[in-house]
Amino acid sequence: MNITKIKNIEKDKDIFIIGGGPSILNFDLSFLSKEVVIGMNGTVMLEEFFSSKYYVISDARFIENKQKFSNIEKIIDTKSFIFREDIVKNLPKKIQKNIYTTKAIGRDGFSCNLARGFFHSSTTTMLAIQVAFYLGAKRIFLLGVDLNYYGNKARSYDVGNSEIPDAFLSYQIKNIVNSTKTLGQSSVELINLSEKSFLKPYLNFKEIQEIKEY
Repeated sequence: MNITKIKNIEKDKDIFIIGGGPSILNFDLSFLSKEVVIGMNGTVMLEEFFSSKYYVISDARFIENKQKFSNIEKIIDTKSFIFREDIVKNLPKKIQKNIYTTKAIGRDGFSCNLARGFFHSSTTTMLAIQVAFYLGAKRIFLLGVDLNYYGNKARSYDVGNSEIPDAFLSYQIKNIVNSTKTLGQSSVELINLSEKSFLKPYLNFKEIQEIKEY
């Protein structure tokens, strides 16, 4: 589907991006029931705790892994999906027609126009941030975007498997932090809600309770 159809469709709203870091399990996510939520990659397996309106996927592993993709198939008709363009070709045609796509045009940077493409920054979080901006967000909140890949609890939905340190972590942090410059030019805030996130020293941080009381 043509991604221009979702441009500014959530104009001046708060948008919450849900990451798969283990810290997400420490939050009561019921407050998100009335919010605009973007899930990504494996957080599809956490839908019992919140319901997303949008889903972004740029990691081919969630297409190639049949078990993980089966979770996506269950909700493909209930949400707006935005995929990295080059991984959609491996999907059944009946699924492709329900997906918005945008192509990766580079690693480092920020795209204000997803019709031209997005910068991948080696993390799906950056696609989610660019999607939130494209949707027209006034404030973008990151929840569970820990970026801590060490040990056997790197993912809230896959705690039994350990992961090696992500070699692209520095690029991920750099691009997320640098995105605040472009967002700020449009008076859009990017706020981290996870105290244990590696982003805490670099982004504006707020407690969830502050957001609820706003």
